[in-house]
Amino acid sequence: MTLLNKNKNLKVLEMKSLSRVVACLSLCVSLNSFGALYNISLEGNITNVPEGLEESVFIGDNVSAFFLFSTSEFSSIVEFESERFFYNSSLISYEMNMGMIQASGGGGRIEISNDIIENNQIVDRLILQSSGGLPQSQYLNGNFDLSSLHIGATFLDYDASAFNEGYPFPTISLTDFETIALSIQYKVSTELDPEQFIVLGARASSAELSEVPLPAGIYLFLSGLVGLGLMRGRNA
Repeated sequence: MTLLNKNKNLKVLEMKSLSRVVACLSLCVSLNSFGALYNISLEGNITNVPEGLEESVFIGDNVSAFFLFSTSEFSSIVEFESERFFYNSSLISYEMNMGMIQASGGGGRIEISNDIIENNQIVDRLILQSSGGLPQSQYLNGNFDLSSLHIGATFLDYDASAFNEGYPFPTISLTDFETIALSIQYKVSTELDPEQFIVLGARASSAELSEVPLPAGIYLFLSGLVGLGLMRGRNA
């Protein structure tokens, strides 16, 4: 075998090794992304109607909402207090419908609180809350001078058994929570108070947590398998 042929064979081996590494990396990245996105769907009824909305929504009106979030991708994780963690940028999109009022947007955070004291009782708490970009509500934005608008869902476990710790991001089971409160909160400008805080509230009667399939992750996963298969076939 000539030196030229040896160099060619060496280059072929290097290319095979590089292709095998790329295929393995694609496989690992895709596996890491599986199960990273979840959706919580909620239904319930309005329990609190603030002044100014009495002719638009009523106690008992139907409520529906969804929150799409990630359990693995965060811009930052902040321990605000002991065992109270903010997972920033984990909330991807959300929508809430309370009677004729709808609010939706993207971007937010998840709060995981383990064994905190609320109303003189030790509880576990999960909060999904919009932040960053201002949520949009055609009705509210069209009828009020809003200085802020927030969408949120608060889950409370009075047995304090939902979480063992606040970090790392724990497994969520909605059956662990006794109450789920939903809210559209906003501030309006009035002559007496330039930032009057308003809460349109509801209580959820049903909640469903589902995993969201990731087509991009699946394609990446399959490409990794194909790449590994081709490498095996060439080596056989």
